[in-house]
Amino acid sequence: MEKLFTIFLILLPVTNIYGCGIPGVSLGKLILIVLLIGIFVQKQRIIAPRIPSFWFPFCIWVLVGPFFYLLSDWFSINDAIYKFIGVIGFWLTFGYGLKIVDFQYALKIYEKCTFLFSLIFLLQSAVFFTTGRNLVFLIPGLPLADATSISDYLAGQSVWDRQCSVFLEPAYFAIYVGIFLCCYLSQKPEKLFSWRAFFYIAILLLIRSGNGYFCLIYLFVFFGVFRLRQIITNKKNLVSLLVLVAALSFFMYSSSQNQEFQDTFNRVSELDADYGEGKTSGFERIYRGYYLFDDLPALSKLIGIGQGNLEAFSQEYHLKSYMNVGLGSDSLYLNGIQQVLVFSGIIGVCLLLLAILCLCRSKHAVYIILMYVALSFMSATYNTPNMLFLLLFATQAWAASARKA
Repeated sequence: MEKLFTIFLILLPVTNIYGCGIPGVSLGKLILIVLLIGIFVQKQRIIAPRIPSFWFPFCIWVLVGPFFYLLSDWFSINDAIYKFIGVIGFWLTFGYGLKIVDFQYALKIYEKCTFLFSLIFLLQSAVFFTTGRNLVFLIPGLPLADATSISDYLAGQSVWDRQCSVFLEPAYFAIYVGIFLCCYLSQKPEKLFSWRAFFYIAILLLIRSGNGYFCLIYLFVFFGVFRLRQIITNKKNLVSLLVLVAALSFFMYSSSQNQEFQDTFNRVSELDADYGEGKTSGFERIYRGYYLFDDLPALSKLIGIGQGNLEAFSQEYHLKSYMNVGLGSDSLYLNGIQQVLVFSGIIGVCLLLLAILCLCRSKHAVYIILMYVALSFMSATYNTPNMLFLLLFATQAWAASARKA
């Protein structure tokens, strides 16, 4: 039963796509709940989750945050409780993951899933470039968790020129692959120049996602540049490095002649930090949340507004950055860093940093947890399976180092 729990935990970014008929509960979460109950029955007792003490201050602060505004006229108790349950679910999954999961087995499952999803992606790409049609992999008969109708999603994807395997968007697939590579290389950093790593690097390049390119830059900086002396003194690694540089140079040259890749690289022009009307999605994903934070009252900057309060709070205080920029006035998008900053305030950010600093005592954990920080500047990682994976593997690496000490 523990192995099944591990398998479906690794599959959570995929199963989390689908709804199960229960409001606020995805199919992936329901499966994990059922498996956890099965483990309790099998062991004939309720086992306690394992959460290291340095995570407690941040955990507690996040849980109580929404209720600081309990007496405010605009406060919605339903929204606050809904988010409260979600936060409880996240940290219980984290705690039971540390208690139940065999992480060596989990990494093997993660690699098999990543390889399978990569093959599906290559099949989709081959079909698209030969027939011009998008091959979609969705579980038939299941609704999407975000309430988007399947027909609307398929209509939108029919005009895409990028494939995403079994995920809803290319960025989600790119992050899934990037996190696997980071967790794999944190245990075997010498494998950066192995053919296995080359395969997944090629997949990240072919996905043509900004998040994928960001993951590659992070991996080369932390596993390549920081180990350059070891690489140069090893002839095998040096040859692999030269082959990789040559391959990347050829890829960049070929991409410059390809319109689809040019469109992807041209998205860099979206990274404009100036506030104004009609900003692109790049502005919204990276900068807009800081304007929103700047608009908060002084006390809210310190303690945050609490999860579940953003929409009501924005309407109550008429936050200018909430209106008509990025993806539109109905969007509540914040990246991972901004989510912590806005929801939990400066105090919450400090408590999270303290936990991260504890993890950084482990050489293997530091690579993984810093990838969480880096990705959080680019995408909405907060309380997602991506954050869960990175926190789980980083905390496990820290625990393993602590046991050896």
